[in-house]
Amino acid sequence: MPVGRPWMRGVGQGGHRADGLDAAVRAARTDTAGAHTVDVDGNVRETYRADDHGGDGYIAEIEILRGDLSRVLYEGTRDGVEYLFGDRIAALTQDADGVDVALVGGASTW
Repeated sequence: MPVGRPWMRGVGQGGHRADGLDAAVRAARTDTAGAHTVDVDGNVRETYRADDHGGDGYIAEIEILRGDLSRVLYEGTRDGVEYLFGDRIAALTQDADGVDVALVGGASTW
């Protein structure tokens, strides 16, 4: 199994589709068809297939490396999204009007 193989599961899969990124995500995915669990002697104990549980099992229909997913999401949204690099969230405060975000670097936004 590739290292750093995140993928959104369940309802989280709809986000990339809603943003029109489905084709780009699918183009960047790995060709993982499945995996096996083996014992110390190399005997297959269990098999996981990409189409198990409607493609939402242990091995997902779409497996993509973390860096590739980050690149696809960034390239597909950078024209309409403000990205802030080199900072991190210090606090989130939610009220009826939305969420206020305080950053470690001192900026507050939204």
